[in-house]
Amino acid sequence: MVLLTARLVYTLHLAVCTLGGTAYGVLAADTAGAHRPFRVAIIGAGIGGCSSAYYLKHPDGHGDQDGRAAEPSLPIDITVYDASPKGPGGRVQSRSFPVAAQDSGDDNKEDDPLLDVDLGASIFIRDNQHVYNLAQHFNLSLTRRPMSDGRLAGTSALWNGHEFIWTLDSRPWYDPTMWWQRLRLGWRYGFRTVGQMQTLVRKFVEDFGQVYDASMPRWRSIHELAERLNMTALLRQTARDFFVNDAGLNAVFVDEIVNAATRVNYGIDVDQIHALAGLVSLAPTVSDTMAIEGGNQLLVRELCTRSEARAYYGQRVVSLQPSLHINGAEECMRLVEQAKARSPVDQPSTLHQSIPHGCRPGWTVTTQDGHQATYEAVILAAPLDHAKFHNDSYALDVAPVHYKRLHVTIVRGHLNKGYFGLDDAASIPTSIMTHGEGKPSFISLTQLAVSPPLPYRISHAPPTIDTDTSTPVWVKLFSNSQLGSDVLTRLFHYHDADTARHDLFRSYPLMTPENARSDRRTEIAPGVWYVNGMEPFISTMETETVSAANVVRLVRDWAKRVLQQTAG
Repeated sequence: MVLLTARLVYTLHLAVCTLGGTAYGVLAADTAGAHRPFRVAIIGAGIGGCSSAYYLKHPDGHGDQDGRAAEPSLPIDITVYDASPKGPGGRVQSRSFPVAAQDSGDDNKEDDPLLDVDLGASIFIRDNQHVYNLAQHFNLSLTRRPMSDGRLAGTSALWNGHEFIWTLDSRPWYDPTMWWQRLRLGWRYGFRTVGQMQTLVRKFVEDFGQVYDASMPRWRSIHELAERLNMTALLRQTARDFFVNDAGLNAVFVDEIVNAATRVNYGIDVDQIHALAGLVSLAPTVSDTMAIEGGNQLLVRELCTRSEARAYYGQRVVSLQPSLHINGAEECMRLVEQAKARSPVDQPSTLHQSIPHGCRPGWTVTTQDGHQATYEAVILAAPLDHAKFHNDSYALDVAPVHYKRLHVTIVRGHLNKGYFGLDDAASIPTSIMTHGEGKPSFISLTQLAVSPPLPYRISHAPPTIDTDTSTPVWVKLFSNSQLGSDVLTRLFHYHDADTARHDLFRSYPLMTPENARSDRRTEIAPGVWYVNGMEPFISTMETETVSAANVVRLVRDWAKRVLQQTAG
């Protein structure tokens, strides 16, 4: 079992790389209106929004292989809105940086290849059936070694802010030195610990796989889903409590290895994050880890493009309001209000079953430039904490969620061995995870690739660097706060400040037991569904597509009902 520790460390290395007072608007149907498509607005063009658009257009999913029968075609018109002018992607963002050609020392920048770096979601696993199968269906190339440059050593290490707790290199398992390193890790953590951990994670992955079953009913809240998967208890305790007290894993292993995994995946320590997210962080230890060549953002773009949705990029939605005065809707509104009075307040979906014949629900979306359009359904696919639109005439049934603020820094330069207490003969590990006890200045550090020669300013290059022989590298850092010049100056002998890139992501919810306590409804107002409500439960690319598929099934159920009633 000790041999498995290397896989665990390697996969961690890759991971581095309530309805109240609702005013419900309707549209009066006319002769033409009875035959027009069911109109859906999607707010947000990240992977959740683009998956929703794709599944609305292709209800069989193409990427799903769960045995569900093909859905009948419905006349649905789809419009996607996103505040970013850069197009689809959301928190799945990829950027390209020049790297040094491997077969030439030529300084000609035009000849330098590009390195595609995922700033947000970097990896997924083979068991992520939606993302993996969609990528295959779209003929996107996959790699099992994302952001890998063969010229770098491939070593991994755990840093506590003062010293390396351990270092493990990538030499073959049969190398005698590797046997000794693994023996030391087994001695430190227990020879059976990794196997015990993997047994727990495999069971979790298998249990979660129920969401792909054709027999899985639609779920209308996250607590309902958690109960079906028998995972409610995992949301109510910390990962450390679960692994140490319930599962009996070695406490040092949990505090160092599992903690490194939760920090590198979610920026939260193992004694704060809930147990379900802790298991998600370890999923790469039992399934092949991969990414899309060219960046995972390519998948999001394909989803939006193939949905054939009308898209408004760079158009922030500023208002989402019920439509009350369109085409003589007052009479329909009166009838809907009567139906509403007969429907239980805590079961908004029952209102849809009482929509009067000839009436269609309506929600008006207004963007920052004044564009307005009315839709029968709205899918919110951006965290509501980030959406700053105006909605004063109804209450959305959404509990507040606090999101993690994660800073991503991409910079190239000559790393300083002295910062890590290494002598000149030592090599800086390629992937550095951290232990929070020593309060390190970053969460993780990954050397991505060899950089072309830097544009040295001789007056600023310290004499400790031999710029003719020292190798500059591209480095990706995750941190809780922006890394200022003071930190970078200590971390690097010399770095190229002009090409350094800083990005701030409100990347995922703080997945604590407290944050997961409130239930999140899928339908947060009549005719409005919320994809991101799943995030306090699990936040990954895959679970955004799973949530989108569930929301689309609910929207299609309602669309059938509305189209049948208006046609009648």
